[in-house]
Amino acid sequence: TGSGDKTLMIWNLAPKARAFRFVGHQDSITGLQFSPSGDLVASSSKDRTVRLWTPSMKGESTVFKAHTAAVRSVAFSHDGHRLVTASDDKSVKVWSVYRQCFVYSLNQHTNWVRCARLPDMMTNQGAFTLSPVYTLIDEQLQGLTEGCLTCGATYL
Repeated sequence: TGSGDKTLMIWNLAPKARAFRFVGHQDSITGLQFSPSGDLVASSSKDRTVRLWTPSMKGESTVFKAHTAAVRSVAFSHDGHRLVTASDDKSVKVWSVYRQCFVYSLNQHTNWVRCARLPDMMTNQGAFTLSPVYTLIDEQLQGLTEGCLTCGATYL
């Protein structure tokens, strides 16, 4: 759970089990999601950041900064390789999870964006389905194969 008290809690529903409390955001948490593998948790906040947490006793996180206003939602791609965030700065941003950096921004909205999701690209038969939003992102990312915009890391 994410809260107005700026903390992320991961609850253990077993009787008398301890919850994990993670501190790092400077303002209310507005969204969160576990990665498909369950080994990471992403959170968005009014503090204009996204954090990628490793759910363990240490409670360590990596901070993603590129939005200029409150970040309202965060979601993993179906394969867990990308994050997509939506913000009051009227943008949707795509992030590389494993390179831990900003990749691309979609800036066509004329008002705040409350939520964004990347669709599952696979059908039951294993063939790719086309989505206008994902197709646009993939076409735009074709020219960015040299590396991340913020960290300069090269893609595999």
